[in-house]
Amino acid sequence: MLDRSQRFHENFFEDRGVDPKKLVTLKIFDYLIPNGEINHAKFERSVSVAGNLDVSKTQYLKDIGKIDAKFNLYGLNFTLDAYKNVEYHGAFPADEIPNQLNSGFGLIWDGSGIETCDGAFGNYL
Repeated sequence: MLDRSQRFHENFFEDRGVDPKKLVTLKIFDYLIPNGEINHAKFERSVSVAGNLDVSKTQYLKDIGKIDAKFNLYGLNFTLDAYKNVEYHGAFPADEIPNQLNSGFGLIWDGSGIETCDGAFGNYL
């Protein structure tokens, strides 16, 4: 059974003439929070990064010790040496991570360094 969001997306394409047989619902990347239940965010001067923390993908992480800001990291494959400005919180399932991210600012960055968002993943962004 499709949830309301999935049905909306399928209707969007069907209404524009896409053959429904060509549509595939992957059931990923749709992070609706049930009943709108979220933890209220509080202001904090920190930056949160969530996702795959493998240094081959997130090469910039090797340089975040040079930045004067607190970083909260969430995700798999974190192997870097500890920096005084980094706190690693572990990995959480996609439907649980929104409740962990309740302070500071979020960052989406896949550059090879802290100066520019370049490289294969950075260019994709």
